[in-house]
Amino acid sequence: TLNTAQKEFHAKLVNIASAPLADKYYSRSRLETGGTSSIRKETIFYPKKKYDPANFSTITSPNSRREVPLSCLHTPRSTDKRTGTVYNFLNSDQLHSPMSKLRINDWDNKSDDRMSNEILFNIGSITPRTIRNKNLITVYNVTEDNGIDFNNNHKFNNNAINTKIKNSDSDEINWCTCENMPLRLHPDHEEQLSKFPFEKAFEIIRFMKPFGKLDWMAIDWCALSRISTANIYDEIYKNHPIIQMLPKKASNSTWEPPKLVNGENDTAIIFSAVLEWTSKEHHLSLNPPKRGPSKRFYRKFGSDRFLSLKVDADLQKLNPNELEKLKRLLLKPIILAGRTFELLYGKDNTIFYFATRGKNIKKTSIYKLIDWHIPFKGDNLNMSVSKFVSRIALGLSDTRPTVIFQPTEIRRVKDVTSADGNHCLTDGCGAISLLAMRKVAEVMSWTETPCALQGRIGSAKGIWFLDPNLDISSGIWIELRESQVKFDVWCGDEDRFSDEALRTLDVVKVIKLPSTPGYLNTQYIRVLGCGGVEQEVFLRLVLRQINEYKSKIVGCNDPLELIKWIEENFNIMGMRLDEEKNAKIYDDSLLETSSNNSSLLEEFGEQAISSGFPLSTHERCLQLLQAGFTPQNCPYLAKELTGIMTRELNMLTSKFRIQVPLSRVLTCIADPTGTLNPGEIFIQLDARAGLDVRTLLPFGVIEGDVIVTRTPCLLPSDICKVRAVNNPNLSKYSNIVIFPIKTQQPNDGSLASRLSGGDYDGDTIFCCWEPSIVGPFRNSPILGTQSAVKDAILVDKTKIQDILSTEKPQISLQEKILDIHINDLTKKLNLYSHFHDLCVERYGVQHRKSIYFAQMCGHLVDALKQGLTVKENVFIQDSALFHSDSTPLWMMERREQKKKKRNKERKLPDVPIEDISHQSLTNTGFLNRLLSSMRELLADVSSPGFTIAPNATMEIDNGITMLFG
Repeated sequence: TLNTAQKEFHAKLVNIASAPLADKYYSRSRLETGGTSSIRKETIFYPKKKYDPANFSTITSPNSRREVPLSCLHTPRSTDKRTGTVYNFLNSDQLHSPMSKLRINDWDNKSDDRMSNEILFNIGSITPRTIRNKNLITVYNVTEDNGIDFNNNHKFNNNAINTKIKNSDSDEINWCTCENMPLRLHPDHEEQLSKFPFEKAFEIIRFMKPFGKLDWMAIDWCALSRISTANIYDEIYKNHPIIQMLPKKASNSTWEPPKLVNGENDTAIIFSAVLEWTSKEHHLSLNPPKRGPSKRFYRKFGSDRFLSLKVDADLQKLNPNELEKLKRLLLKPIILAGRTFELLYGKDNTIFYFATRGKNIKKTSIYKLIDWHIPFKGDNLNMSVSKFVSRIALGLSDTRPTVIFQPTEIRRVKDVTSADGNHCLTDGCGAISLLAMRKVAEVMSWTETPCALQGRIGSAKGIWFLDPNLDISSGIWIELRESQVKFDVWCGDEDRFSDEALRTLDVVKVIKLPSTPGYLNTQYIRVLGCGGVEQEVFLRLVLRQINEYKSKIVGCNDPLELIKWIEENFNIMGMRLDEEKNAKIYDDSLLETSSNNSSLLEEFGEQAISSGFPLSTHERCLQLLQAGFTPQNCPYLAKELTGIMTRELNMLTSKFRIQVPLSRVLTCIADPTGTLNPGEIFIQLDARAGLDVRTLLPFGVIEGDVIVTRTPCLLPSDICKVRAVNNPNLSKYSNIVIFPIKTQQPNDGSLASRLSGGDYDGDTIFCCWEPSIVGPFRNSPILGTQSAVKDAILVDKTKIQDILSTEKPQISLQEKILDIHINDLTKKLNLYSHFHDLCVERYGVQHRKSIYFAQMCGHLVDALKQGLTVKENVFIQDSALFHSDSTPLWMMERREQKKKKRNKERKLPDVPIEDISHQSLTNTGFLNRLLSSMRELLADVSSPGFTIAPNATMEIDNGITMLFG
């Protein structure tokens, strides 16, 4: 029988070995047993790296003072063969697990053999399974039932424990760093951090191990308590002796007081992390906090309760076991800075976590948060799980709060439908009063009242346009059409009407200024060719684009002319104004340029708007020219202009991005007046939308034939020729395109729905009135969905009430949210789009098989919201159709451009496009013939006369050498 001191010491050892959240930073701890125990001291180490049995690191024996191989830790009882000394340790499988890394040394078992042997026997008898079970019952709060015997170390019912664990609400933390170290900090450090606000605690943790490289022992807690969060970085690193790459510092503007709108934050501090995941390892890192757009959830619960986790993983390459492992990890809560973050929603490649409990916050479960947003009542329970999950995103949209409407100012109105009642003709748009729109403009600090905006209010989303009556005496009001309302946010509960957050118009964006021409792409070109537009039409547009470079850039040393060309073609200042209005940061992706500036966005993005830093190549050129530099006296400017031309010319051959001067990309709305006839549209462009290249005058009202389309554009009927008219009733609306709410036939749908299933909740339309394109084009009839498409799709009909009826509804809902998110990331839309490309090359746009793949793509676009998946046997059959197909030349060209882009990001050498000559290529098809002709035109550009500054060369990706400065 052990005495009291021995029992206490034994208990300490068991607790240490059982602790799944042991902190690696607490590098040394002395456990005193007291009394006359012969065990003088115990030293506990938390290795920085996972223990490798092949690594014969050593420990020191207190008796011989000689080094003993660490391999003796392989068994609970090992012998040093040189001295015969017996060493007793816990099994290394447990000691060196990712969650519990420790080793015990300095063991003296000679002073009192009886006492030591008893202690050693008890310690050695703690097998890995026993320790594991003690871990599990502690972490999972498993109760003593179902055959679980807590008093007998050897008689655990493992099946019972596993069953209890499976059904428990566990907070076990499996999250760790790349060094397999747990996130949970030592209690002493957590206690110190608990004295700070979350923002300051987050910053400290970001700099220290395991995320940073600094040791916790170096922290001066008293000094940190006296300084602001903005100065944490400088305080921690001011005396750091090690020369190394320091973590990024948060922008000073992050910690500045935010602008308030209606008493609420106009922006929010964003807390984020990145999970780098491969089949072999994963690494979690924290990003610097930054100030960014606010969201409804942020304003209601506080942005510091949300953590966005970017999952950096190629899910397509993960096998089912690896994917399941990733899903299990993402479902685990993350304990960070004293708060427990649980999975809320997935969007794109980002997972949003919500702090359900922790320091200085009210305990709020995921269930309660969602119930505030979408009440689990009434008709909401009949929503499909897929649609329900997609509606959570409304609370996570980037928005700015504006007008708070009173309940009496919110009008519910019905949609306009087709004569047979089967089609909605006003899907997603409604009216707002002039006074309300003026108030929105005032809150947003706009200089003029917009005619339309995109927003959210309560459970409604879409576009709101000015009331055509412009009656300011009608007061403040807003219409919510049935198609705009996505769920019942009130549920007859009068208390919810008192919540102003549910009655606030949250603005997503004001309609952008269409000051630059639109561009054709591969999808548009193929359908236009199918509709009768000849190849020569596109070649003339390409030649015009090249000649414009010659006339506007090559040999030009006039800063004013170059400034005019950049502003007219790339809308730099207009884009900056738009993004300032919408509280978003723009980058070169909006200009469809290369990734050279993406790293600049990541580094300077949060400072871009406030600092005026020229983020894009176009704006850098603009500012240099405005400062008086020219390509002749500034090699850097010549190089940047070279970059602009390189990207534009490369996109001619890789993306077929052909500019059409007589076109614009406009947001569409349904006719507010109902005065447009079937087949008519209304477009009015003001002076800010650019000049007509034919007259050099503002466009004004567009009249005549116009083709309209949107992306995706795969079916022959996805491009439609209509007639633009001058309708005085709509003269108050500019820089948007208005579609009719009248139809030719009783069973016709809206014009927006004809364009690849569009609607009026924010869709943008490519509108072109170029005579050479519009003239020869002929409309194609709308085709019904093929029976093969209907048979290929599986629909998940699970209702949200089915999830709520499970034993653990919150866990079931989180699992479903993650499953839908993963399925969305791994969905087969891109593959079917590729199948469609190959099929069109082989058979043409109008072939039955091409129609099949186009309709499959149309269904998969909304797969997330509709709960659609492709049957596996159908996917296998469809894939086999093109297994041996040759790759079209134009597709290989695009693939090579992407490869060069990735190589440039990774600083790898480029592979010349000639290296693809060994590939199996086809040079037939409309796009391939067009590509060959475009290359001939680009060859002319390589002439010695095509220069902007002497004594420099530039090589285009398609092999053409051009002279530049």
